[in-house]
Amino acid sequence: MVDEARLQDELGPSPRVFLVEYTNKTQTYSENIFQVDVQNLEEIRNVLKAARTLGLRVRAVGGGYNPIALCPDRGQIQLRLHDLKRFDGPRLELHEASFPGHKCASAYASQIRFVDSGGRLRVISDENPDAMSFMRCNLGLSGLIYDITFRLRPLIHVEVNDAFDDVESVLLDTNALKSTLAEGMATEIYWFPYNSCHFGKDWEPEDDKVWVKSILPAQSTEELTERQLDFEQTFTFYPDQFSQLTPEVLVGATRRGAMMTSRMLDCRGETTQKVTDAIYSWPEKHPFPSHSFGFSFPLDEDLDIVKDVIKMLCTQLKRFNKQNKYPINLMIQVQFSGGCESFLGPVTGNGGKALHVYLLSILGTEGWDEFTGALAADWMHVTSARPCWDTEWSTVPNMRTFLLKNMKKELTKFKTARKELEIDRHNLFMNNSIQQLLYAES
Repeated sequence: MVDEARLQDELGPSPRVFLVEYTNKTQTYSENIFQVDVQNLEEIRNVLKAARTLGLRVRAVGGGYNPIALCPDRGQIQLRLHDLKRFDGPRLELHEASFPGHKCASAYASQIRFVDSGGRLRVISDENPDAMSFMRCNLGLSGLIYDITFRLRPLIHVEVNDAFDDVESVLLDTNALKSTLAEGMATEIYWFPYNSCHFGKDWEPEDDKVWVKSILPAQSTEELTERQLDFEQTFTFYPDQFSQLTPEVLVGATRRGAMMTSRMLDCRGETTQKVTDAIYSWPEKHPFPSHSFGFSFPLDEDLDIVKDVIKMLCTQLKRFNKQNKYPINLMIQVQFSGGCESFLGPVTGNGGKALHVYLLSILGTEGWDEFTGALAADWMHVTSARPCWDTEWSTVPNMRTFLLKNMKKELTKFKTARKELEIDRHNLFMNNSIQQLLYAES
């Protein structure tokens, strides 16, 4: 058993190691781990050498939302890269380019430098497509990312149009959705569930209102509006004590959330913003300890996949409603993106498109596990469905069986690329969750 003093002796005077109770941002995971903040390549190599000597494992963390499956195991090392300083070039190297469609950030990466388990600083680029397909979605198994070179689109100004309409008209009418997606550069849809629900009356999820945010190229850039709405404002009316969230309170809260958001958006009207202000992102401080769950699907030309997936969601919501259970109390988010060359993504190639559906609820919400298990069982039957890797996919029932059966070909390519790159000959970057879910013998 390695203690803090033993690890510090192995590291020497720097970097400093601290035994801390680590909690991820959504507060779904908490464990005692060794935390080390590194400032340069020498300190990174020092930590990796100590880990090899003492038989410890290392997981790296930046500023993102770490789901349970990506967190460090108890008594292992978390390497924090927030203070990393580089002296061999710019921290970010950006190359301007023009790409059609809105994609995930990793799709624009053209070169990645990383430190492998032996402490070597290495580089891969688009010249090795299999290696880049592994790195773009690597679940923390890629070593320590040192820097990334991106091809980027120029910063542009956009018009943001907001509308509220019911689920039936927005997500189940494929012709209307086609028109909405064709008109803009990007479309984001937010659903605060149960906002048409009234106790004592039958509830149809299709009657709920959803917020549709369309982002279009700006015709004028004379008056720019900064981001005016974030979800901390939307959720300010929730009780401080989560134990007070009875079904009546939850339904009332989501109904007021939809109403409050609609009023704020009506007040601002159409706006012209920088694209970085227009695109949704969670605030740095997460508003609530929360569950997250999501799946991604390849988007077909007729958008029938959207209709099928949302119908399955509505069916499960209504089934639970009849049991007086309300498992989704923050938000359902629907997004669309372009393809990305990644072994674990729902779509590969620059021509494909993907649908992403996320569910968020306050931590400890009654019925969450049962609901997401039932919904996942439905969604797993959709061709080429994938879990959203930045959500709590590892806790979903039967996920391991699903991955090993439905993603066997992709996982084989993923594992082969990792092995051929010889990133982790010392098995430093593995954790128990990934080992059991993806690497254990079936």
